[in-house]
Amino acid sequence: MQSLDISRDSFRSDKNYSRLKQQQGRIPLDSEANEALSIAAEELRRSIHDLICHSGTPDKGFKISFPAEAEDLEERYRLYNFDISKGTYYIGGERYDNLQDSSFLTQGDWLQVKQDIQPPLAPPQASDASDVRYDFVWLETWEQNVSATEDSECFERALGGPDGAGRMRRMSRVHVMQDTADNCLDAFEELKASPQGSTIDPDTMRVISDIRLTVDLTSEGTPENLCAPQTQSGFLGANNETYRIQLTSPTSYIYGRDNAAPLYRVQVSEVSAGDGLGLRKITFLTEPKDVYAQPLSGHAVEIFRWNTFLPNQEKLAEPLGKLITVETDYNPEDSSIVLSEPLPQEWVDWFSGDGSDFISDLDDSSANKYFYLRLWTGGSGDSGKPDYDIDYSNPNPLGNTGLSLAFTGEGRQGDHWIVAARPNAPDIVTPWTLLDQAPPMGPVRRIAPLALIKWEENAASEFVPTVHDCRERFRKLCKINTCCKVTVG
Repeated sequence: MQSLDISRDSFRSDKNYSRLKQQQGRIPLDSEANEALSIAAEELRRSIHDLICHSGTPDKGFKISFPAEAEDLEERYRLYNFDISKGTYYIGGERYDNLQDSSFLTQGDWLQVKQDIQPPLAPPQASDASDVRYDFVWLETWEQNVSATEDSECFERALGGPDGAGRMRRMSRVHVMQDTADNCLDAFEELKASPQGSTIDPDTMRVISDIRLTVDLTSEGTPENLCAPQTQSGFLGANNETYRIQLTSPTSYIYGRDNAAPLYRVQVSEVSAGDGLGLRKITFLTEPKDVYAQPLSGHAVEIFRWNTFLPNQEKLAEPLGKLITVETDYNPEDSSIVLSEPLPQEWVDWFSGDGSDFISDLDDSSANKYFYLRLWTGGSGDSGKPDYDIDYSNPNPLGNTGLSLAFTGEGRQGDHWIVAARPNAPDIVTPWTLLDQAPPMGPVRRIAPLALIKWEENAASEFVPTVHDCRERFRKLCKINTCCKVTVG
């Protein structure tokens, strides 16, 4: 998931704080301002949850259907391209909006859906053994950080370059699980038991990750030798640091300084000479702010495609990208690096196909086709494997920082923790939960059932869909009558 340049994340809902109060003469902190916003958001979420319960909609939001009459109806069946209605859906007290009528293959927060679902979904075939098949349609939601690199309208030009606050945006995607049970409840249970599902809190519909992290403070030196100098125990860094530890698979991870927050617009091209030709040269359209932020050989970078098209023609990055090791140091002469492996050709070809509809008229023609790049300073340096496999039997060192990581259980790709380490307090990190079996600090993913599609063979040996609505419904308060009539006997 995307991240922002924050000093720490101090919000904990189980402390049950209701608000923050500023004191005179104190320096304002980003962590306190963010915590105040999180407290208010959580209070609102809990209030909405008390009214609506785990999920529901007051309108046609995210209703799944195939058009009753359409010239391309048979083609819609063949492409498995059902309609998704405009409207609202509440999950766990959070409101998610489908801002306009769309279809499965034209989702607003999944521009790359056709590339990602391979092979494409398809209805049953006449040769299938069964004449009936049920497919379960479900909704995935999460909140994602947005930087001014993505939505450049957020830049305050008077500042001359630096960005200000980031934004949070609620994202949603509709998925399909094929060949399931014939009712919504059992099909949802099958989803939870599948690799796409997980443990779900039935009260909030939140996906619960089983992994836990403990940050240990190493103790270096040779205390048994009184003549040997002692080295510092705990965090060894000279600067205040915020490390982001993120899972790249259920059993592997990577980390980076500055919360792995810096995000850049980049373009990719073929390496012109040498071994390993291909789309490995990365040219930065937005340059690193200083030498300290420049990628070096052995670092890792995460390359993101476009995920969401905004009304101002800007594009947001997808939640998870492709992780690759950096082969050469940043070259300031042409603002470039070379990767250890090429990007897929279909990523570039997309701009000339489906992606051509999303290219902005406001961008210069030489810079209107780009990807996003995030730097992970804690890459493994291995050209074939930029991340680390979790060692469950031994400490996993966080580079030469004096910190080490101990994991239990397995998680989900994107699960992350934010570790604040300070040189004037080397024997502690915050939040303190990290010192003993901390669950992931994000992302908060919620899922909910939407529909069950029944494909049934007709007399012409063609499979035709019937959609059963699995959404929870509720009436708006203004639509509920204020009186009732009761007949007894």
